[in-house]
This record gives sequence, C-alpha cells and structure tokens, in this order.
Amino acid sequence: MKECVTIAAAAIARIPPMGNGPGLRAPGSTRLVLSIACVLAASTFASASARAGMYDKPYAIVEAGDRSDIRKEARASVSMIDGKTTRNPRKSDPVEPGKHVVRVTFSSARGSFSPAYIDLEMPLEACTLYRVVAAYEFKTGPDWKPKVYSEPIGSCRKKFAMQ
Repeated sequence: MKECVTIAAAAIARIPPMGNGPGLRAPGSTRLVLSIACVLAASTFASASARAGMYDKPYAIVEAGDRSDIRKEARASVSMIDGKTTRNPRKSDPVEPGKHVVRVTFSSARGSFSPAYIDLEMPLEACTLYRVVAAYEFKTGPDWKPKVYSEPIGSCRKKFAMQ
C-alpha cells in the first residue's frame, strides 16, 4: 500500500493545475490517479511473484546441448514438454521433477535426417540440468538419435539443501 501512495503522489504532482488558482486540479483526478496507481502496483507485484514462483521449489531444466564434431553430436531443439510448446527451443522453463515427455527435434543444412523429431520419456530429477544433443553416424544423415547428458544445478541444490 505504501508503494501505491508513493506512485500516486508522483503522478498527482504531474497533473497540470486547472484555471488560475495554484494547486487546483480537475475534480476526482486525485482519486482516479490513486486508483490507477494501486491497480498498476498490485499487478506489477503479482506478476513478479508469479515469475519467482517457478524457482520457489526444486526444479529441472532441459536444454539443447552443444555440438561436437569429435563426439559426432549436433545441437538439437527441445520443442515440447508434455505436449506444450516451449517458449525457447534452446532452454525450457523450470520443470517440475518427475516423468515427462520431451519432444526433441533435429534438422541440419548438411544433410537430410529422419525422423524429424523423437519423443523421449524422461524421469527428471530435482535440481538437475539435462542437455540433449542429436548423435549421428554421418554428418550428411540420414539417421540420428537423441543423447542426454545431466549435471546438478548448484544454485538449486544449495537453495533447497540437497546433496
């Protein structure tokens, strides 16, 4: 509430005076500005707490791994988790631990690969980062299969006191 009053006071100070008298404002303008400021402040704080909520409990992240010519691996995309499209094909939002179906897609300008995507059933563990790559035998195709690497997320393990 204190934030609402601060925002409203700053907004009211910017309303130009009405007529010749100093400090006279349009009727109801103060109440309108105060209402608008409180609604904006409440929605801002609500959305900030919603974003923070993703990291309030143990989580897992699935992301595209790096390519390696030596290991014959290319960057794959994480296009869906449990049938929902990811916002970023390189890195998922935090995912609740447990079994999930992760759709991995792969295409390359070097050759024709098939299938276009593979659905992986993955048991995701808490505070773990999973990197998915496309393993191939030949750079020009036609076959590939997903390969998953995992590593602990240190900040998550520290936050939730996990070993």
